[in-house]
Amino acid sequence: MVVQDRSRFGHVLETFVYGELLKHATSANGDYQLRYYRDDDQFEVNVVVENAAGQLIWGEIKATATVRQADLRGLKRLANIAGEQFKLE
Repeated sequence: MVVQDRSRFGHVLETFVYGELLKHATSANGDYQLRYYRDDDQFEVNVVVENAAGQLIWGEIKATATVRQADLRGLKRLANIAGEQFKLE
C-alpha cells in the first residue's frame, strides 16, 4: 500500500509541477512550448521546454530524496539526441 501511495504521489507531483510550468510558460514574455519525451526504448523525460529559437531545457520530476543513475537515463538519451539544441542558460 505504501508503494502504491508513493507511486500515486509521484504522479500527482508530476502533474502539479507540469501545471505550474505551463502557467508560467503561457504568461511569460517569450514563446515557450512544454513537451514530454518518450522513445521506443521507453526512455522518458517528464518536462521538455522549448523556446522560440528551438533551444531546449528539460528536467525530471521525482518524489524521492535519492536520485539514482537509472533516473537520469532519459535525460542522457535526450541530451545525445538534442546536441546543440540543449542550453543551460
